[in-house]
Order: sequence, then C-alpha cells, then structure tokens
Amino acid sequence: MDFPSFREMAKASKFKDVSTTVFYRAKSKARRVLEGSIKDQYTILDDYCRQLMATNPGSTAILKTKMVNGKRVFERAYVCCQWCPQEEL
Repeated sequence: MDFPSFREMAKASKFKDVSTTVFYRAKSKARRVLEGSIKDQYTILDDYCRQLMATNPGSTAILKTKMVNGKRVFERAYVCCQWCPQEEL
C-alpha cells in the first residue's frame, strides 16, 4: 500500500495524522514480521533452489557464495525454470 492510499483509507480514523516517515517505518516493520528480514530470505534461498529443481525436472539453479569470517555470504544466483507445457483441455 502506498502512502496516499493509506491516507485516504485512514482519514476517518485515529491514524489520520500519521506522518510519511512513521508510515514507512511501520510498513517496513510489518514486512519484516510477515516475510522475515532480508537476511532470513537469503538463508532459505538454497532450500528454495533445491526444491525448485526437485519439483520441476530440467530446471537449473546455481548459487554463488563465499566465506567471510567463517560465515557463508550470498554473492549471486542463476535460476532457469524448465518450460512446463499445459495439457490441452
């Protein structure tokens, strides 16, 4: 949701005077709670790639990481999904 939409939706509520800064901070916090942090997303990327290749034969997924101070750090990813033809109805 963007700020103008929020402002319109909240104009008759107790949140009508929320500043843009407070709105974006709250939105960021809500996203972290719902989706996890960006760091959390990178930790499950390896599992996602393995699951993709297991459920979609012919697909490829390559993760490039490096070790920094004993921790694995994401550098880049390559994902190519195999085409899945749909059956004719």
